[in-house]
Amino acid sequence: MMKYELDIYGTLGPSCSDEDTLTKMFDAGMTGVRLNLSHVTLEEAEPQIEALQRAAGRSGVKPQLLIDMQGPELRIGDLPEPIALHQGEAVFLGKGGIPVPNEVLPFLAPGQEVLLDDGKLLLRTEKAPS
Repeated sequence: MMKYELDIYGTLGPSCSDEDTLTKMFDAGMTGVRLNLSHVTLEEAEPQIEALQRAAGRSGVKPQLLIDMQGPELRIGDLPEPIALHQGEAVFLGKGGIPVPNEVLPFLAPGQEVLLDDGKLLLRTEKAPS
């Protein structure tokens, strides 16, 4: 039977980024942490990474740091005024409606779902741009 070495990762975040908490996590068997750059920049996370290094040193662990890079995001453009969206109501994307990057429009097809606001709003394409 093969023996596997197991790595245990935690996620570095607001509730577990102080040195004492991280030390307890390392003492409990954690070997590394994941840092999600979707929520902070690497520069903003510097104090957390420094606390991680100190905590690992206190626990005698050589910590592994897994950095989860933020993927591409497409943002809607500036709205001249807020738009109230109501379920079942038609809205337009692009010129005369919700401004979206031009790169998006050619890929819309009837029946396709479009998520806005980090997936909080779901739209369904009724008619593709021509």
